[in-house]
Amino acid sequence: MNNLLRMGFTESLINEMISKNDYETVENLDFNYDSLTNILNFFQIIGIKNARGLLINHIDIFFLDLERIQKKFAKKGLSNSVNLINDDIDNIVDIIYNDEA
Repeated sequence: MNNLLRMGFTESLINEMISKNDYETVENLDFNYDSLTNILNFFQIIGIKNARGLLINHIDIFFLDLERIQKKFAKKGLSNSVNLINDDIDNIVDIIYNDEA
């Protein structure tokens, strides 16, 4: 998990991610740190407040293409998407995976 540690992830966060998901998934995220970095930067820029919660509970989002995520947020409305996720991180599932979103 060297890349995650270099990115500033704590061992505690990595352990939480592993306990909620599995080691191989977190290890794959470590290997795909460029994509992870891009998505985390996007979330920070638009004002997502609980990236930690997303990493632990919705790690699958971080394996998606950033452009797909951006399109889904735009389709639902960027500000609305951010507000929904900041209210409840589970709302990201509807935003990303619901074709109606």
